[in-house]
Amino acid sequence: MMRRLLAVAVVAAALVPVAHATPAAALTGDPLCIDTVRSYTLQAFGSPGQTEQWLIDTDPLGLVSLSTSPTGTYTDSLLLNVTYPSSGTTLVTFFGKGVVSGTTTLTADGPFSQASLAIDVDRVTAVDIADLDDIGLAANPAAGGGVMKITDVDLADASQGAPLPATGAFDDARTVKIKATFENGTTGYPVYFKAFDVDDPSTDATLDPNGTDGNDNFGTPAQVVTPSTVTDADGFGRTNVKLPTQPGDNIKVVATCDPFLFNDLVVDGADVVHTDGTPLESDDGIASDMVTTWRRLHVEVDHMAPVEGNQIIATIASVSSRRGVSKVSLTGAIDSTNAPVNLATQTDAGEFENGLLTISSGVGAGSYPVIGNRRGTISVTGSIPAGAVGAQVRLVDDDNVGGGSLDGDEGDPVPAPDTSLLAAGSTSPSANVLAQAYIVVNYDLGGGEIPFPLNSPSDATTAYQYDWIAHDNDPNFWTAYLLGAYQPARGDDGDPDSDRRVVLGITDLANTGSVTFAETIRDRADPVFGICSAAGIVAHELAHLFGDTADLRDDGNGGLMSTSCGAGTTTLVGTSLRSIRSALHP
Repeated sequence: MMRRLLAVAVVAAALVPVAHATPAAALTGDPLCIDTVRSYTLQAFGSPGQTEQWLIDTDPLGLVSLSTSPTGTYTDSLLLNVTYPSSGTTLVTFFGKGVVSGTTTLTADGPFSQASLAIDVDRVTAVDIADLDDIGLAANPAAGGGVMKITDVDLADASQGAPLPATGAFDDARTVKIKATFENGTTGYPVYFKAFDVDDPSTDATLDPNGTDGNDNFGTPAQVVTPSTVTDADGFGRTNVKLPTQPGDNIKVVATCDPFLFNDLVVDGADVVHTDGTPLESDDGIASDMVTTWRRLHVEVDHMAPVEGNQIIATIASVSSRRGVSKVSLTGAIDSTNAPVNLATQTDAGEFENGLLTISSGVGAGSYPVIGNRRGTISVTGSIPAGAVGAQVRLVDDDNVGGGSLDGDEGDPVPAPDTSLLAAGSTSPSANVLAQAYIVVNYDLGGGEIPFPLNSPSDATTAYQYDWIAHDNDPNFWTAYLLGAYQPARGDDGDPDSDRRVVLGITDLANTGSVTFAETIRDRADPVFGICSAAGIVAHELAHLFGDTADLRDDGNGGLMSTSCGAGTTTLVGTSLRSIRSALHP
């Protein structure tokens, strides 16, 4: 009996028609920034031609407000009339605006179905900048403030043998990390980044001709590596930015969760604002501190070996004295290296004026100030007796780097260039004049002593022993060569004092290196006045490596690059700064 009833039941069940279920409704849309609007879509299913009412609201209330129009009135809930077309499927669009950060559930209730969607509402509250080692950047000491990044390759990543490649170590050196902090710390939340070239803080119209407008950097534009991403497991939005490449270039990075915000932003001075001039509010997005590019200049410093050959040893061939002046002719002249010297052809007229002629012993022994010399005849103050003929004498000019009595500086060291206006590692213009151009100087390429010539060759490069010359003109690793020499070529060395041209320092035409001349600086420079000091001349010549004379003119303003030593100061004027900051390399 039981078996028969069961069979009937099975047959009856097989005859019942199967009903097809109505597909479930769905809600789609993106997370929201506070005070921004997004569209949301309800996909609903119903009978063709039928109209239904759907209630749209959120739980909890207050995080998102709703409207049927992006510019309409926003309320906590909406009542939508949905009419189904012949397909029975429709899409209805409405709009949500972020109000308070947090997570809310958007719900759509229809007569026969329901749909829901979790919506994250958030905003950026901070944008931090760090280097690739996650170390925060130091404060920028220059005008405009913010932070600074010295975009420089580690010395360990460079070698003397070859310039750096265009990418790699230098790309890393100019890269910073950007971290956007969100109020709600939501994971997987969209975040967008953009770098803005803000105004140069200088008020010099030559350096910054476009006033308070931005887009005035000199170098390769900043590059946001990942302009759009999502927040990570810690709730942070992260990207890297490659900074612009020239010293003094500056940017701000804006982070937001509103992908359309950037269409409404412009630069106004050091700020990023809306196109109508209103400030960027925290509910829109956050601008980072201004970050300014600094560059490092690595310097190799050489100096010449101690002085030799700057004394003439000779024998008095004849002497005549009259009215306290003696004229002496000499024979058998050699210099202090025992090299023969023809006083008539190898010395300039007046070269020994203000020097000394010294008779070491015997008749007339003593030192006699030199009035002048011409064609091998030496005129001195004092009466040398005729009995001095045949005596050995020492003849020197007025060179006196070593100080003390006049002795031709024989054996005295040639000083290294005076870099006291280019203090190592300093970002202060009072200690490092190149800090005015956002350049830090390091003396980390070594150097040492090179052979001594009494007068440097006219082509100074022939005296160089520049170990790091492979990096000359290297845009990715800035190097410079400084040479401390004794005195320039004859005719430029201030011997005699009547020389119309005296060279205190020189930068070669190829901008490879700079040479300063210790003896002419001692002889002609003013140790306390502007660029006429030894340190001022070194700074002047080193700055010349960043451009030719025309580029680095000072427009008569008496700056560091003045062509008149006595008129110069240690200030870099606008034309000079523009040349230095726009140079691809020294």
